[in-house]
Amino acid sequence: MDGGKINILDKLKSKKAIDIFKQNKINTAVVFGSILTENFEEYSDVDIAILSKNKITTDVIMIMEESLEKLLGRDVDIVDLKSEDTQLNMKVSIYDNGKIIYDDDHCKLYNLDYMEVERVYKENETFRFFRERDLIFDE
Repeated sequence: MDGGKINILDKLKSKKAIDIFKQNKINTAVVFGSILTENFEEYSDVDIAILSKNKITTDVIMIMEESLEKLLGRDVDIVDLKSEDTQLNMKVSIYDNGKIIYDDDHCKLYNLDYMEVERVYKENETFRFFRERDLIFDE
């Protein structure tokens, strides 16, 4: 991992970042995407997924993005894992490949949500298989 990524990850675990998460009642924050790969570049944004026992509004997400962008000096995209707008495949990918950078409840909420996402994903396996097959044959 190069120095730029390490510096960003250190900042995301800093007191300033933790204060941002706490002020916005976030229980868990997970970094995911290119920052965890060799594809991270000088102008790459930082992707963060959040979990909260409380409903997170778009305004709160925008405030957090702005605060974290100031801290990191680069664009930040935040995804609410509890939001119905977040696609199931993205949630699965975040849970499979993401790295927890903040947690205030010993991963209780994280583990509960992970199990629910996994359950829904498995329940829909047959549907996804036939849907993907239909899409291939429609082309």
